[in-house]
Amino acid sequence: MSTDLQGGQSHRALALAAVGAQNRDRRKSAGKASSLRFRRFLHFLRLTAAVLFWPVLAVVLWYSVVPSGVPAAVDDKLQHFAAYFALGWLAAAAMRDRRFALVAGGMLIALGGGVELAQFAVPDREASFADAFANAVGVIAGALAARAIVEPLRQRFPAGIFAGRG
Repeated sequence: MSTDLQGGQSHRALALAAVGAQNRDRRKSAGKASSLRFRRFLHFLRLTAAVLFWPVLAVVLWYSVVPSGVPAAVDDKLQHFAAYFALGWLAAAAMRDRRFALVAGGMLIALGGGVELAQFAVPDREASFADAFANAVGVIAGALAARAIVEPLRQRFPAGIFAGRG
């Protein structure tokens, strides 16, 4: 009689273990689905940053070379910083790899300096080292801020949008 009781208990234990394993598998697959949805959302955000970069760049370049410039309601250096912060943020957020973000940041810094040099040829505009410096600081701050968000996500979700394929 005691062996039947033990046999019944072991079958019950096996059945409970099987149900527990099924529940664990369901949670794991739900976690994978959630992770996949999150990676797709992050991919969408990365592509959005890449698309928004170009019109923002066009606006910044336009207001950098038109003779009238931007109305001076805000300090000139703050305008430079904010414009290039946005460019640095969008460029760094759009890049999968940190190295590409560094290259994009370097190119934006060079662009900011080049725009200041081009202002020598624009009537009613002044080229300024301080403006070029504000541009560079804006790019660096924007890129660092974007990567401070992207890098932890890249480490937490290594597959998909932040890795090569997946």
